[in-house]
Amino acid sequence: FQEVLKILPDSAGVRILMGKAHEKKKENEKALQLYKEAVEKNSLFLEAHNALADYSLKTGDKKAALRSMEKAAEISPSNANRQIMIGQLALETEKDPGKARTAFKVAMKQMPQRAEEVTEIYLKHGYAEEAEEFFRDSLTQNMNVHVYNRLGINFRNKKNWEKTVEEYIMAFQLELDLEEMIA
Repeated sequence: FQEVLKILPDSAGVRILMGKAHEKKKENEKALQLYKEAVEKNSLFLEAHNALADYSLKTGDKKAALRSMEKAAEISPSNANRQIMIGQLALETEKDPGKARTAFKVAMKQMPQRAEEVTEIYLKHGYAEEAEEFFRDSLTQNMNVHVYNRLGINFRNKKNWEKTVEEYIMAFQLELDLEEMIA
């Protein structure tokens, strides 16, 4: 890699490969330095931001991972996986449901079938109202017994017994309707 770098001194790609090699050798400081250099050498190279984000996640630096993913999203905003991770990290590191909502909405435009996953992320981090909003959105796209059941659990946790029963009845009714369609 050193020889290739002599030929291509501004190559972000070579630096990423070198960083991965240093990671394998457990030379984490050198790996981090190379990933940062890759971003500096070519700030529009998506793979450089991805490598830095992945490394940051591996080493537990979730705030750095979030920053790298946000930069990658500026370059390529339509990656649903990245947007979901941005939303999750925004909730984990910054307790910022607004930033998470923005990222999740971008992700849902690309992959609406992942709304349930987003709601589970919200629930995991204690954002029940936001989870409910995404559950409702997913119901408009795909009626699902699991969604009604999770809404019931959400209301049960909030001790809202009337809404709990309503959601469980909806889940039960949908299950009966599905069984009749199959029979």
